[in-house]
Amino acid sequence: MENRQHRRPLWIGLLACALAPTILLVMGLVASGQQFMIPIEVVLVVSLPASLLATCLVAWPYALWLRHRHKLSSLRICLAGTIVGALVLASFNFYLNWFPDMRDHSFAFQVALTSARKGLIGGALIGLVASAALSVGAGIPIRRIERAQQDSI
Repeated sequence: MENRQHRRPLWIGLLACALAPTILLVMGLVASGQQFMIPIEVVLVVSLPASLLATCLVAWPYALWLRHRHKLSSLRICLAGTIVGALVLASFNFYLNWFPDMRDHSFAFQVALTSARKGLIGGALIGLVASAALSVGAGIPIRRIERAQQDSI
């Protein structure tokens, strides 16, 4: 008996995973209706390569590893995407706001830490959207197939 863990090819889900955060950011900018100093083209040029890189370095190996272990489920993918997204954006915000050249090191650390905390929620949301797009694109069920088959018996 063949045990398929996803209904569509995994590369379709990975493509959706790479495009979803960029589409989310552009839609957020357009929906806000405000004038920004950063044009939408710049958001596309920056967010799409970053999203592709994250998909290739994190989502693809993790999905393959779960599939190899026969534990691929949408819940696991979304949980991991949320955690990784939150940690990456928080680290990025900390790095951008850390100025070790300041005389008051404790104040510089506090500013960077506050910025990192603010990035947790946005990063978690972006990671959740990307991992949900991977799950929908590849047709990954919410629960593992073996468990769903055992519950129906």
